[in-house]
Amino acid sequence: MGNFRGLVIFLLAILIVPLVFASPNLEIKKEVKNEVIISELRNSATFDFIIDNKGSEDNYEVYSLVGFSMTPKGTFTLPQGVTRMEIGAVPEKDIAEKSRGYYIFEYELRGQSSGILKDSLMVKIVSLEKVVDLKINSVLPGDDNVQVVIINKENILIDNLKINLESKFFKAEKIVNVNPYESKTFNISINKDKIEGLIAGNYGFDYVLELKGTKIKGEGKIVYLEKEGISVEKNSSGLLVRKTTIKKTNEGNIPVKAEIEITHTIIGRLFTTNNANPDNVTRNGLLVDYSWSRNLDPNESLIVSSSTNYTFPFLAVLAIIIFAVLLKFYLFTDVILKKRVSFVKTKGGEFALKIILRVKSKKNINNVEITDHVPGIMSRYNKFGKQPDGFDEKTGVLFWKIGSLNSGEERVFSYVVYSKLKAVGNFELPIARAVYEKEGKKLVVSSNRVSFVSETTKFS
Repeated sequence: MGNFRGLVIFLLAILIVPLVFASPNLEIKKEVKNEVIISELRNSATFDFIIDNKGSEDNYEVYSLVGFSMTPKGTFTLPQGVTRMEIGAVPEKDIAEKSRGYYIFEYELRGQSSGILKDSLMVKIVSLEKVVDLKINSVLPGDDNVQVVIINKENILIDNLKINLESKFFKAEKIVNVNPYESKTFNISINKDKIEGLIAGNYGFDYVLELKGTKIKGEGKIVYLEKEGISVEKNSSGLLVRKTTIKKTNEGNIPVKAEIEITHTIIGRLFTTNNANPDNVTRNGLLVDYSWSRNLDPNESLIVSSSTNYTFPFLAVLAIIIFAVLLKFYLFTDVILKKRVSFVKTKGGEFALKIILRVKSKKNINNVEITDHVPGIMSRYNKFGKQPDGFDEKTGVLFWKIGSLNSGEERVFSYVVYSKLKAVGNFELPIARAVYEKEGKKLVVSSNRVSFVSETTKFS
């Protein structure tokens, strides 16, 4: 019984396997009709299949298992002989969004009786902004229209493309059809009231392209030519080193003379270099005019670059300002209070500093009082120097009452502070102050800042 069952299974396998794994006797030639797929639209790439069925008539189905849907849907009949039919391929959303450029995928052509044929197709997936390009030709004074050029850069029909344009010259809307690889030109009327008095140069324009609900935005440049057909580009950059570049190009079809003028101040010219020697230099008061001229053939350009380095004059002005501030401080200050600090060695190894205060009067002043602060982590050593007239141990404030100081008189006060701990890194001491009276007014002056650099060490 077991042998009989095995024999049955073996015979069934012989009959079934050829049906599953056999390949149909087909020869296929593929002609590309449109291999381009716009990622935002997920349109169908189309191919003409020329199929030579060398076997018997059969019903077939075309499909892909790797992210593409194929047309025609369902089954179709391929008779014996040659058949031409259109095959379409649409990528799934994930492939359309993430893939760019040429993409090869596998498809299968399965016959109900003749088996499966596996083959591959190649499509090109691009974004809409890479398919369509838009530019506007140069404009001459007196032109009634501008020429807009829309360029289809791929093998795909662009149908019902909506274009919105806006610039200083116009505002317009247009719907066009563009064949594969076609450049289409159309005119837009210029609003002459808006450009009255507009000088020659480069002017931007904005556009929005809309195709089947998908929008892309972009911008471009319109060159507004001079009468002779000369375009002008001027760029300036830098602050301390200011560079100006002017470029004039003959975009007409006859030779023309181009002139460039640059003006500098008498001071500025001392720090200015040019890429070419000027043809003419004219001084006009505090200004100096430089000019260059050249006869340009069509498509030739005259380029002049001028660089002015303001670094030295800036530093000179800054130094003058600083000097003026210091001079004003010196001339208009009645009292100069200076503070110094120095390290003091102790027998017990404590961290100690000697503080020296020098107060000098430049004029006769009264009721002078010097105030200073002992740093919070330190204590005052009260057996050194002249004792202050007052000391608050809680706040660390100590002061000396001097009374009057004559012009040119100087007093020196010193005291010592110590701690069981050294300071951390850069130890900055408080600012001392001097309070005094002059001509019935109470005035205050501060000392300079002082600091001491030390390591952190705990003394035993």
